[in-house]
Amino acid sequence: MGKIKEHYDILIVGGGINGAGIALDAALRGYSVLLLEKNDFGGFTTSSSTKLIHGGLRYLEYMEFGLVRESLREREILLQNAPHLVKPVQIDLPIYKHSGRGPIIIKLGMIFYDLLSYDKSMPNHKVSFVKNGKGLTESLNSLQTKDLKGIASYFDCQIKYPERLCLDTILAAEKEGAELLNYSPLIGMKLESDFFSIKFKDIIEDRIIFTKAEYVINAAGPFVDEVNKLASTKIPRLMGGTKGSHLLIRKFEGGPENGLYIEAIQDGRPFFIIPWDQYYLVGTTDIFYNDDLNRVTATEDEISYLLKELNYFIDTESFTCEDLLNTYSGIRPLPYEPGKKETKVTRKHIIRDHETEGLKNFF
Repeated sequence: MGKIKEHYDILIVGGGINGAGIALDAALRGYSVLLLEKNDFGGFTTSSSTKLIHGGLRYLEYMEFGLVRESLREREILLQNAPHLVKPVQIDLPIYKHSGRGPIIIKLGMIFYDLLSYDKSMPNHKVSFVKNGKGLTESLNSLQTKDLKGIASYFDCQIKYPERLCLDTILAAEKEGAELLNYSPLIGMKLESDFFSIKFKDIIEDRIIFTKAEYVINAAGPFVDEVNKLASTKIPRLMGGTKGSHLLIRKFEGGPENGLYIEAIQDGRPFFIIPWDQYYLVGTTDIFYNDDLNRVTATEDEISYLLKELNYFIDTESFTCEDLLNTYSGIRPLPYEPGKKETKVTRKHIIRDHETEGLKNFF
């Protein structure tokens, strides 16, 4: 750790991909920046995803056109800026008789997805119809064909190691003059007349450090409410995160070559089977979570749910818990919207100005 300045223009709390991106952007604009991360950079939500850079196909049915367009534009930017990390991946979407979205709805959704990604460098979608299991490519030989009506195929992007992208962004921000510290949790913050007094702990060297900042940006993801409590007890609950869990299994002979995006037979919830290195990622769940944010794990019910879906749609294999190499879970940092179902909570980015709670320059 270098010498900490007495005053910074901007303090950023949270060293996931959002905090890292904000730090880089601010440093490029000439601001003095301090970022504090309580654990590893990218150690929580960033590293616990399905490893996809996607536009959010399913958000179209919630009329989130702006969100989808923004996500697709950012997907293309990442594909161009980080080709060593971000790669195109074909995703096949089977359409079954039981599916809540039939071929016409899927086709319209794919058309809109292509229109909203008009500036992409990847191919447009295609839809092929299937009858009695005939018409499938060899890459889908293991797929359940009962009541299968067709396959819609489209492209999104995969990032093998999202935490690597986070670290690359951290290093780029550091190169531009930002100070970025991991294992340095914020433990105190107070608004003075025109600046914030900041108190944090250097866990590695076991010492308390004080500094000041004119602006504070809370980019702590699922931990946003915990950071807010350090600033003021008047700030209401803002986060209503949901847990997403994944299974990791080894690739098997005859398994799908492309990603699969499937509507679950149990409840209609969408989930993925994604090739990842020598493995498949199976997930994810989407469940409101109000327990310990530092200890997020897949429950037996979640594992059972995903195994049941996997065994139904991959009918050439029979998977059990013995086939699981790993499970992992993360929390989506979603806004608190009581009364809504998990899938209907918006995924939009939100900037909250806390001046109405008496905290100017706190976001």
